[in-house]
Amino acid sequence: MSELKDESIEQGTRKRAQYDSAQRANLALNLEREDGGTLQILVEQDMRSHEEEPDIQQNTFLAIVPMARLPAIDGADQQPVGALIRPGRIYVFRKGKLWREQVCDGKGALADVDVSYWRSQSAAGQPCDDRAAVGKPLALTLVPVLLQGHYVGDQVDMAYSEMPWSWEYIKWLEADSSRVKARCQNVAPAWAAAVVGKEHWRATLAMPAVLVDALEGGLRPRDLHLECLLSSPDTFTPALLELSPDEPLVRLHRHQQALAEHMSAEGPQALPDLPAASDLLADKALRGYPKLVGLLLNDPLFEFRHAVEQSRLATETLQTCNALIPYQPHGRYAELLHQWAMSTDAPLASLRAQVDTQALDKSMMEQERRMARDCLHRQLDRTMSLCHGGLSVVWNDWIYTRDERLLEPYSLLIELLEQLGRLPHDTDARSTAADSRRLSRSIERLVTHLAEASHPLTRTALVAGEGELPELASRLAELAAKAQPADPENMGISTLALFAGMESQGDANYQYSTQNLALAVDEWLAHLSKVMLMTLRKLRVDPSTVQVELPRLFTPTMGLLKSLHSKAKSLQFLPQGQALAQDMVVLGVHGAGLSFGLTQ
Repeated sequence: MSELKDESIEQGTRKRAQYDSAQRANLALNLEREDGGTLQILVEQDMRSHEEEPDIQQNTFLAIVPMARLPAIDGADQQPVGALIRPGRIYVFRKGKLWREQVCDGKGALADVDVSYWRSQSAAGQPCDDRAAVGKPLALTLVPVLLQGHYVGDQVDMAYSEMPWSWEYIKWLEADSSRVKARCQNVAPAWAAAVVGKEHWRATLAMPAVLVDALEGGLRPRDLHLECLLSSPDTFTPALLELSPDEPLVRLHRHQQALAEHMSAEGPQALPDLPAASDLLADKALRGYPKLVGLLLNDPLFEFRHAVEQSRLATETLQTCNALIPYQPHGRYAELLHQWAMSTDAPLASLRAQVDTQALDKSMMEQERRMARDCLHRQLDRTMSLCHGGLSVVWNDWIYTRDERLLEPYSLLIELLEQLGRLPHDTDARSTAADSRRLSRSIERLVTHLAEASHPLTRTALVAGEGELPELASRLAELAAKAQPADPENMGISTLALFAGMESQGDANYQYSTQNLALAVDEWLAHLSKVMLMTLRKLRVDPSTVQVELPRLFTPTMGLLKSLHSKAKSLQFLPQGQALAQDMVVLGVHGAGLSFGLTQ
């Protein structure tokens, strides 16, 4: 091939090839490197030249803007909505082997890693986990869909990860093509969208692709904190200049301000600012190309973190509203009336028909509290759905490592168990109703599977029986044996958040945990054990659940604690009477429920 000449066509600009011979050669993508060289990404070997066709060529590449699929807040029937990819990595596999790895900055830039170089380093037995980008930033990625006239789009799979994968994990995926298929998404929907065109294409969960030119609202840089605070993350577009007064965060802020005024206390922190943002599609000149496609990649960790944050806001709203009730008109009278007449077993329940329930509900801020309870219910449903699918798919991203990334699954488990413990009516101190039996039973089943290590999220994390430690626990034990400080660069978002929480609360163990990995592992295991006990206790006392066998369900967590915690080797989980009969020191006790958990 002698040169490429630009030719204007309906789809944009074609790079028409002028061949000077029929000699066979390799087909490759040549990308500019930051150091001034060329990064060559092999596509196919022993290729022959061919005549250019008027429309689709025998060798056709599809331009894809990798995007993230945002949570379906309005239900499963909602048309998928996308945003730019968050900071992290894009992995593209071809024929079951890693073909491209791109570093994404959350602002639409994609920079390639030299995969070929690192593959040769791996073959030579060299470390391969510190893979920096070498290519100049791009706004899209090219993937082959037709080679020599044959469709090859079904050979190309793509995935997003918020942390770099270890080379050990990449090799584990490549060892079985079904693992790649389970972790990644095929690019076929993107090709279908490009062929159909924006006039007739409609994205679905089964075909998660959008035409970039049809994204009228534009795209802005990602901001995890702000997006999780919004009830609908898809509103985080360049057009969003201020928070809606109906946002749960804004309503909570108003209630907190009112409570602070009533109590003559310091007011809440100011609401976060929304920085002005331009449309990155326009900034990067991505508009005006009718066949440019955005592939919506799954990001279950974002959906989980959004659910957790919305649940936290709803919980704070309930706490604030309950504290505000005495300051409402007739608030103290309403409290007494609600307590003595409105519950089914109240002493004055027979007088309930004489109560002006509309006025009572107003004084009890029932509408605000109901909205918060409904939000908790929705977030629990979302979380359980993620546990049955999305989270399990990405869980191995953290397991096949040898560094601080191993803490992330345990950090996520801590957040998950805390989330599952926020039952709507149980969280509302003034609610006289019980949580729905369906919800309670569903959470009971999930927590039971998690606790007994029969769920994919805990199967490798907890110690279900005697013998060797499961994969994740074994690697965590090796990590704890390293006498070195914890490296924040290797930590996941949930792990960093837990460390930040320890620091903000003035936890005495914070400094020790950051300076010694063994102490960090001790802290995480103690936290996990405490949360597991508290969650099991809530289920045990919930009237909607069956009898929860606390000793049996806590055994896998206790096994992990005894195996890895530096001070828990001699701990035993026994009935109180048996412990006292053997002259043991009782650290935790339980009766009909759990009175208190493990202590130092």
